[in-house]
Amino acid sequence: MGVAVAIPCHLDFSVVFAKKLTCVSTAVSAAVAAAMLTGCGFTQVSGGGWIPSVVEGEKANFGFWGDSCYEGVQGNFNYHDMNAVEGGVKMNGWVTEAADCAVVDGNLDAKPLCLVCKAIAGEAGLRVAEDGSGLAALAADYRSTNPKIKGEGKLIACMADNGEGSKAIADDMIAVKVTKGPFKGYFNKGYVQGNIQQWSCPES
Repeated sequence: MGVAVAIPCHLDFSVVFAKKLTCVSTAVSAAVAAAMLTGCGFTQVSGGGWIPSVVEGEKANFGFWGDSCYEGVQGNFNYHDMNAVEGGVKMNGWVTEAADCAVVDGNLDAKPLCLVCKAIAGEAGLRVAEDGSGLAALAADYRSTNPKIKGEGKLIACMADNGEGSKAIADDMIAVKVTKGPFKGYFNKGYVQGNIQQWSCPES
């Protein structure tokens, strides 16, 4: 999964988040640009709930859906980490990619966005199935809804539907990495208090 080599935090929010910001590896960072331009397997995914904030003891709330099963990609992504900065990391986004990251015939190379998400999940210590089943990746363009920090940017969200009830391998998880815009450098991950669900595309 992830490469354990750390890189310097050369991101706009490095100073703001200081010790609370976790940087991902060179391999992940290098793959981001290509991933934002290249699609993956088609999927439908949705979820909502909260994970721990980057500020200890606080919460980050989220809700999203993404659908790439039909012509084009649909969906939105909303995320609020109210205590991360003054006014909060508050993003309202529209999904530009939605990908099923399950390995097919042992090949994930054709899914660069999924490679990014598997690396992020591995480095964050979040448990997902080895074959990528249940793991989905979203890319989104967002607009800041924090009036003190205005602007637009891009983010990648990686989420795992780890099953339900006795068949679950772990709690569902999500990781959010902001790659451009006013919150560039923000990174958070955690096990979900809520639910994430992923579906295969309906057969035509």
